[in-house]
Amino acid sequence: MYVGHAGKRVQAVAISPNGQWVASGDISGALMVWGAKGDHPSKGEFRLWSGEIRGISWSPDSQRIAVCGSGREVSAVCIMWDTGNKIGDMSGHQKAVNTIAFRPARPFRIATGSEDMCVNFYEGPPFKFKMSHTGKHSNFVQGTAFTPSGHLLLTCGSDGLVNVYEGTTADFRYAFPKFPCTAFSLVCPDDDTVVVAYADKHVRCFRLGQEAATLTWDVEVGKNLGDQQVGVAAAGKDSVITTCLDGRLMKWSVSDGQLIEGIVGSSGKVCSLAINPSRRASVIWTSTDSAVHEWKLENHEVLCIARGIRPSAGVLYHNGSSGLVMVDKDGTVLQGMTRLGQIPDASQLLGFSEGSPILFSAKGCRLETADGKWTVQLPRDPLALAVGEDLRCFVAAYEASTSSLQEQTTERAVHVYNSAGEEVRAIKSSHKADVCLLRFSRDEKHLAVGAVDGSVSVISTTDWATMPSTQHWTFHTSRIMSCDWLPAGSRLATAGLDKTVCIFDVATANLVTRIFDCHKDGVTCVRWFDDGTLVIYTPVATGGGDGFIRLWKI
Repeated sequence: MYVGHAGKRVQAVAISPNGQWVASGDISGALMVWGAKGDHPSKGEFRLWSGEIRGISWSPDSQRIAVCGSGREVSAVCIMWDTGNKIGDMSGHQKAVNTIAFRPARPFRIATGSEDMCVNFYEGPPFKFKMSHTGKHSNFVQGTAFTPSGHLLLTCGSDGLVNVYEGTTADFRYAFPKFPCTAFSLVCPDDDTVVVAYADKHVRCFRLGQEAATLTWDVEVGKNLGDQQVGVAAAGKDSVITTCLDGRLMKWSVSDGQLIEGIVGSSGKVCSLAINPSRRASVIWTSTDSAVHEWKLENHEVLCIARGIRPSAGVLYHNGSSGLVMVDKDGTVLQGMTRLGQIPDASQLLGFSEGSPILFSAKGCRLETADGKWTVQLPRDPLALAVGEDLRCFVAAYEASTSSLQEQTTERAVHVYNSAGEEVRAIKSSHKADVCLLRFSRDEKHLAVGAVDGSVSVISTTDWATMPSTQHWTFHTSRIMSCDWLPAGSRLATAGLDKTVCIFDVATANLVTRIFDCHKDGVTCVRWFDDGTLVIYTPVATGGGDGFIRLWKI
């Protein structure tokens, strides 16, 4: 994974024809060139303009890179791949340039498509404006592509048109039949074929002729909004890969339009994670697109197992129960396909009591089980909650309160309650910031405490006191988002927004290891497998903002 864009959303990526380098552009106008293999070393960083980069195309000799985007004065440029020196002047568009294509044969040509509904043609090097086609598209130009030999140039746009031009002279040849939807992208796997991704959820393949194109196959992906086809790329001469609006990748046979493979992924950030205790090689997570996905590690298969859920409530597995527990958008608690109860304002799954899930109700400021047999009212809205096994006790942390207007001092504590909701003790917090995370160890001998300033401590439940040896765990620099205890041991893994995962040993009070730059936008959760493998996940914004899951061997 390459992390050189420093948190900026990447919108365009292209691999050099020789397969050695990758060029990627982000929304700040930075173009990064880095190695495609090994440790992905950075070759160069070039600041092209202050707007976003929308398209990248390499020359066939892998020496030049054509880039387009939404710069204020410059919206398209061609540079040398190693020095970043500009090669000519590529002005001519009045608005942002959405797409760019480098002719894959000599003489070199570059074609651009813009929001000004024009297709411009440049020749070089050094590249200079040759001609512009106006009126061929009646809406934004979304895609440009040359055939592999460079004989033809094709463009598509929001008007549903696909136009064909001569690859060398840019003379207009003909237009495809118009469809009443946006044509987002197109690719030519060979000189006689073009595959187009349409917003009407169709993928269409055409045979290119001298004066017209013939539709060879037309596949409707689905009926839902997420089935819109927003991108397409060639995977050799025999297959293409399309991108769905909901993040799926679909591989199609060019010859007959048969679906070869579907790669499922979440299109939003990941919100919660669970490990299936009955199947070691199964990871389940929820994401902001209201979907639940399962990753089978044995064959790396990812399945979408549920939709329309409340992702922020989380997911749970219980060793003595069957099925995943989650909450749908209506507040119905589901265990597999079984309805366990309905809590309209349920906001967080915390654990189990006699097999029934325990939930926190944010609006009612209360804890309750899904079967309605147990309910406890909290005095105020907590910042963090943790529930012991079978409700022997639960703990809560609240926003710090001012003890004296004159002294302006604040008191922070972790409050311990019995199953009846009666406070039995208040443990003074050693943290200088509000506590935002609480989690019991598997044997309930320890309670991990995390704060918004990145500090971590551990409370011993034997005497309900903070362990002095853990009061100086300040290895994170920002908010603690998640933590998890190793099932058979005293190790604690913590995850923070600083993109770091820390592993602590409570027995020795030492930092075992510290993993930097785990995820681009910060790590939001961490989980252990029973064998010591660590699973962490995060809302990483790479391109479409997909959530990533990574495995670590500690």
